[in-house]
Amino acid sequence: MLLPYRPLLKLDDLEPRTDTEPKLSILMTINDFRQVQVARSLECLCRQNWKNFDVLIAHTEHLGGMDEVIETFTPFLNLRSFPMARVPKRWCPTAGFKHMLSAATGEVIAIMQPEVMLEPDATMMLYDGHSIELEESLYWRMNEEPYSKNGRPRFVNFKVGFLSSEGTKGLDAKDWHSDLKNILDGEFWHHAQTLSNSTNAHMISYYEFPWWFVSSAKADDQIWKDMAVFMGHASIDFWLLGYRRIHNYVEVNPLKFMGYHQRHRQNSDAPAGEMEGIWELISTPDPSKWAKMDRDELVEECLLYGVVNLSGDETLERLVEIRGAMKSHLLEMQELNHKAPHRLPFAPPKLPMPYSINAQVI
Repeated sequence: MLLPYRPLLKLDDLEPRTDTEPKLSILMTINDFRQVQVARSLECLCRQNWKNFDVLIAHTEHLGGMDEVIETFTPFLNLRSFPMARVPKRWCPTAGFKHMLSAATGEVIAIMQPEVMLEPDATMMLYDGHSIELEESLYWRMNEEPYSKNGRPRFVNFKVGFLSSEGTKGLDAKDWHSDLKNILDGEFWHHAQTLSNSTNAHMISYYEFPWWFVSSAKADDQIWKDMAVFMGHASIDFWLLGYRRIHNYVEVNPLKFMGYHQRHRQNSDAPAGEMEGIWELISTPDPSKWAKMDRDELVEECLLYGVVNLSGDETLERLVEIRGAMKSHLLEMQELNHKAPHRLPFAPPKLPMPYSINAQVI
């Protein structure tokens, strides 16, 4: 196994897998720089109190080693592997998720960041959170009226704590195998290597936790069919935020930490125009708004959404037409992404208009 070091795992007390029909399918997209963290995360999945789930992993094999990690846990987990070609500068897991959705057989689908070490009751909550009555003292809910009467979809979203670089490196010296609480020392609560340089002591106080680390929705939920495929870091976070807001989801956030995110090498990049195009993908176009803009405002908006090669001579009516074509083109690009999730970036298709889109398709 090509690892910087082998993490200290404890496998001798794990129960063998049982191949029952899963009620929950957990999807992870992994690059091969994550073997150490993934090994710990998979052991935590082996130690779940509720085991009626399977795990689907889409992974790249650039440096090697992930196959051995997966083979290590196959005796203990209902685990399936989906190798993928490595695409340079693709920081987003959505291509892997879309590739595996048709193979997921659970009634509920969860997507998780592979660095998260889950608490033992996590998988049960990912499944039961879509049907159980929720106690106000344990869960935060957004805009429920209640769920059982209005039929709105739920989105279960976990609050996680963050291990620092030092805390992650020190995991082998702690018995997290028998109890994850053993990693919650003073350094864990007060370091600032979390979201926005906050602390875990502050993060635990949040009632609302909208960021994506581990989440679930029912398998027949429209969110999986509509999920876009992105290249850039955090694009999925903003797409999920906007989609849930537009479609009026009920947010289910357990108030406690349901897992712990291991520190790892971080990169932040996205193709030009990708973030700006997210709202376009989830919103309903409003041509009447564009018609009320002056020419400079329309030009600015077209450039914002990635339109290049404007001649500068377009009439106001022509700019409205160009702006109105943006969503259909972005949806076309997304359809190509879904059909070819392993393909290296190539030029976007020619449009029946004298302009092009600054975007990438994978």
